Amino acid sequence: MALNEPVADQQGVLNNAYLTIQPSSGDGYMIMNIWASGEIEIYMFDGLNEVLVESIDTSPYALALYKYLVTNSHYMKIKNVSGGTANIGYSGMQILD
Repeated sequence: MALNEPVADQQGVLNNAYLTIQPSSGDGYMIMNIWASGEIEIYMFDGLNEVLVESIDTSPYALALYKYLVTNSHYMKIKNVSGGTANIGYSGMQILD
């Protein structure tokens, strides 16, 4: 993938499970939009420590035009806390190659 290329994904995620946004080694993403069909928690993770950075518990379950920088060693995990399976997605762009 080349610099400034869009990155996006959307998946069904079981309750209390995560959608992980972790680029390949040497790559970096700027995540700007996150959405879900239910309540979510957004964590930054370094492989050992997990830090809650956002909890979204009201509709619409989304963040728009934020700037989260993620790399292979410092990445994002979006946890489904809706009580059932939820669709969770994100979009952004590749900023390191």
